[in-house]
Amino acid sequence: MRKKILVSGGAGYVGSVLVPKLVEKGYQVRVFDTFWFWKNKDEFLEKTNLKEFNNIELFKGDLRDYEECRNNKMRIYNQEET
Repeated sequence: MRKKILVSGGAGYVGSVLVPKLVEKGYQVRVFDTFWFWKNKDEFLEKTNLKEFNNIELFKGDLRDYEECRNNKMRIYNQEET
């Protein structure tokens, strides 16, 4: 079973460098971000060369918004085991 990592801000300046490295090493990566720097999630995957990987999941949300975090928490932690 792959180790799972949740990266908040995974599509930001540091995250967009960190996340590809973790994915390439085989970790199951879940990214929680607002995706402000990208037009959409697909652009993030394309520009970071992650489109071909199946061990990454993206969740759009803002850590400063309690309701978004609460709603996404269920989606993030209740995913099927991979």
